[in-house]
Amino acid sequence: MGLEQFKTRGFFSASKDTVGLEERPDLFVEKTIELPYICGFAGAVVPLGKALNNEQAIAELSLTKTDGINPLTHSEFEELTGFRKRFWVDGVPAKDGFFNETAYRTYLRDHYLVPAGKAAIVQGSEVTGMKEDEIDKWFIGSAAGPEGLPEALLPGRKPFYIWAACPGGGLVLHELWQHEKEYQGKNIGVVFSDILTPLTPPDSTRAIFTDTATFFVIKKYGSAFRVRHSELQVMPDEGQILKVRPLYDSPADFDPYNPSYILQITDGGMTVNYSPYEGKYAVVINGAGLVRWVGNVIAPAITNFIENYNQYHPDDPIDTKSLVVVSHQANGKMLETGLQKKHLNKKFPQIKVPFVMADIGNNSGASLLVAINRILRDPQYFDFSDGKPKRFLAAGFGAGLVYTISLVEVSPSIVSPSI
Repeated sequence: MGLEQFKTRGFFSASKDTVGLEERPDLFVEKTIELPYICGFAGAVVPLGKALNNEQAIAELSLTKTDGINPLTHSEFEELTGFRKRFWVDGVPAKDGFFNETAYRTYLRDHYLVPAGKAAIVQGSEVTGMKEDEIDKWFIGSAAGPEGLPEALLPGRKPFYIWAACPGGGLVLHELWQHEKEYQGKNIGVVFSDILTPLTPPDSTRAIFTDTATFFVIKKYGSAFRVRHSELQVMPDEGQILKVRPLYDSPADFDPYNPSYILQITDGGMTVNYSPYEGKYAVVINGAGLVRWVGNVIAPAITNFIENYNQYHPDDPIDTKSLVVVSHQANGKMLETGLQKKHLNKKFPQIKVPFVMADIGNNSGASLLVAINRILRDPQYFDFSDGKPKRFLAAGFGAGLVYTISLVEVSPSIVSPSI
């Protein structure tokens, strides 16, 4: 399909047909991205919809330079964001075509998120060799967060439900640390199912996001993969950096300035509630504000985490000379240039913050877990030839505002030779 044909196809036009993924096998045409075992951790990314390179995305969204006239080039967009490719689902019905909000939520859950999640479990099981009934503990994550997703996707399994956007992967790691005794020695399964791009405005925001479903396995948690320490912080989004209209209701007495209302934790999961806002699109990002927040908040938080941990563990400190920080993959330039070079390297010159999602896009909460698997298998960041355990920091952050920083220790007891 040529560029002009692609542009006139009309992505994201409101569909009048109530057709879901299970009736649209064309939305599963892209090849599953396999994440082989490394340190007992493996999984798969199932792309949803069609793949678009930068040239196609720029044409579809009419993205221009700062002059507002001349179009961006594909190399300029990659320089700004780090992304070269993403996956987009077309034809998702608009909310105004449904009788009420509940009907819309139910439709998206049953026709999109559940079939996508099931596809991820099937494809991921082939990669991991782990059958569904061999999983002892389940997590489900979704940025949209429609009610009833856990029961619809995994009936009878009672998964821990992460109702959150980009912090989702970090919240999984924090829960593993917080209740380690419950997960020790168990096979952990994690599913993220997200349709993101139709919910974002048709600008550069949409161009960085991608539609995927993912499945991860941690074999016998604690044996080769363990969260040694984790910290979680919640703060009001006073600057409206990340506005989200989820597919679930915030509590009637929700206070957007009270952290205990923003993140609610129960035995069955974690829910990030958002400040009420009405708009045509469900996710709106203040890009400049996000970059400042990452530099002014996340970077100092990582520094403080390292210093505080080393103060209280003088006999077992974090070695910053070879430390890798695996971050939520929001934007390549923001991570490698902003977070690493402009901030962390001033205090710790040898810390690295890799970006490894250029070929997938930002798939919200799942991106941290995808990045962990890819970075562990990359010899420029980890060398397991000495047979010794290694450590890294995992930073999950995003809408809420919520962030987690976790110290993860991995053992080379299960290492895949493929990179």
